[in-house]
Amino acid sequence: EKLRYNIYRIDKYQKDIAVVVLNWCDYRDISTKILSLFHIIVRPSEQRKSYGSEILRQIIQNGEDLINRPYDEICSSVNKQNIPSQQLMQNLGFFELCEHREYKVYSLNQRDRSLDE
Repeated sequence: EKLRYNIYRIDKYQKDIAVVVLNWCDYRDISTKILSLFHIIVRPSEQRKSYGSEILRQIIQNGEDLINRPYDEICSSVNKQNIPSQQLMQNLGFFELCEHREYKVYSLNQRDRSLDE
C-alpha cells in the first residue's frame, strides 16, 4: 500500500473556517485507488452555513487535483450520531458500505460516475 496525506486549511475573509484531511491509498491487491476523506472539521461558529457541503462537492469534483493522483473511489466514515453528515453524504451520492463500531462507512465510486458524464 502506498499512502499520501493532504491537509488543507479553508479560510474566508481572513478567518479559518475548516480543516480537511485527505488520504490517498493504492490497494494493489484489488487494483483500487482510494481517496479517503478523514475529516471535514468546520469551526462551530461557522457550522450550518453550507461550508461542509461545498467542501465535499469540491472534493468530489476536484479531488484528483487536490491530491495530485488518480483514484477510483472516495471513502469516508461518519459517526453514527452525526445525522447531518450522514444525510450530506447520501444527498451527494455516497452509499453506506458498512458499519464499524460507532461509525458508518460511506463510498462514492468515481469510476461509475465518470461513465455517466
